[in-house]
Amino acid sequence: MKQLIVLIAFLVIGQVVNGQDHPPGRIIGASPSEKLYTGSPSILVLSNGDYLASHDFFGPKAMENGGLGTTRIFVSTDKGKHWRLRTTIKGQFWSSLFQHKGSIYIFGTRGGVNDCVIRRSTDMGQTWSEPNNSETGLLLPKNGNMGYHCAPMPVTIHAGRIWRAFEYTPDKGWGQFQSLMLSADTSADLLNAKSWTSSNRMAFDMNWQKDYTCWLEGNAVVSPSNQMLNILRVNFKGDDIAAMTTVSEDGTNISFNPKTGFINLPGGCKKFSIRYDGVSKRYWSLANYAPTAEKQKAKAMNHALERARNTLVLISSEDLIHWKKHYTVLYSPDIKQHGFQYADWTIENNDIIAAVRTAYGEKTDGSHDANYITFHRIKDFRKQLKKEIDD
Repeated sequence: MKQLIVLIAFLVIGQVVNGQDHPPGRIIGASPSEKLYTGSPSILVLSNGDYLASHDFFGPKAMENGGLGTTRIFVSTDKGKHWRLRTTIKGQFWSSLFQHKGSIYIFGTRGGVNDCVIRRSTDMGQTWSEPNNSETGLLLPKNGNMGYHCAPMPVTIHAGRIWRAFEYTPDKGWGQFQSLMLSADTSADLLNAKSWTSSNRMAFDMNWQKDYTCWLEGNAVVSPSNQMLNILRVNFKGDDIAAMTTVSEDGTNISFNPKTGFINLPGGCKKFSIRYDGVSKRYWSLANYAPTAEKQKAKAMNHALERARNTLVLISSEDLIHWKKHYTVLYSPDIKQHGFQYADWTIENNDIIAAVRTAYGEKTDGSHDANYITFHRIKDFRKQLKKEIDD
């Protein structure tokens, strides 16, 4: 039976799609087979105006937990209308794209919980350096089954340093994430491990709140008072909680106050990326907020709210504490099969452009297990400040 996808048509590049064969937006990449899922989208506007996007593969047919992830790099020369494969990188996973001093970098792990690695490209993403040792991009090596975890989170420049959040995972299974922050001087050789400072690693204490189980996928964000923060997704039985940790000026220490550090953020139990817009003087994000009707639907279907990813909402905040929900960008009534998740985005003039991990169609293995990476444009996004969702 065909499902109706509800879109805000004038906000999204592409067309409203009612069938099963084509997801909303423009397709960047798709899975070539079942049990091989598309993950970790990242998007970047290059200095020449082209767009670069990346994603990896996960699932039963992927090799990420065996040591090597696979990341594909795509390019668009027409503002996201069409995409073509530029190259494939073996040994790169959960990675963020960013541009610095004329070079492009991709920053994540080698594959699953693994080494923390960074690569550089000097030819617009066609070829990449190899992180063979501590001088060529191997920043933090794993130790047996203990290694590093992340998602394609923001890379932030602040106070002369480049900042990027990671988690360390001891050999205790999923959820035992210890939050940390990496930083380097903006003038340093970013491929050299000695250029990077690691903070202490902070484990989540389940005694803080009985319904909260772990934190992960942190955002390096500069507060209104010019303090570096790490704002993390919190996995718990509800939907709308995030955690705010404080990072010292030199990047060596992170701290957390459980009495004040948990904040209400729509869809905070799922991955979100926060970026600051100097024009509106607000922080923005695309989040998988579940409206009241979707929460009720999930409860009736015994479907975890953490997997309720069928709604993607534009949200913003002046202070990182109080968030407003402005606009539903993507929505499907199929809460089990369809998902618009892990949105990575950037601002281009008056628009937000985004790459989204998309599960779409009757043949998906569920909303979590995406089969597409799709491109979307939110035109004149600052105008949405005048609107607020009331559900």
